Amino acid sequence: MELLLEVKGTFEIAGRGLALVPDLQLQTRTKDSIHEVVVERPDGSSILSQARLVVEHFRPVGYKLVAYLPQLRKEQVPIGSKVLWLVGSGGSDTAITSGYRG
Repeated sequence: MELLLEVKGTFEIAGRGLALVPDLQLQTRTKDSIHEVVVERPDGSSILSQARLVVEHFRPVGYKLVAYLPQLRKEQVPIGSKVLWLVGSGGSDTAITSGYRG
């Protein structure tokens, strides 16, 4: 497992699910992908879920990664939770490690 992000804030978007914005600025738009993740909560419990990683354009700052967890609700992912990516779980390993994490 590899740390994808630490939750700083959450909000729910109808039709998309729970959105986590890790506030990572990206140089270019990268292909969207779906990955299996583990959400480790501050109380030590964890949840297995899917994350849809989408690069959205925000003005005026540019591209940012948004992680959507459509299977979870806001109260299930408290601030301070860590989202761990299960390496090889889908999408492109290169997109995650160089595009999103770079």
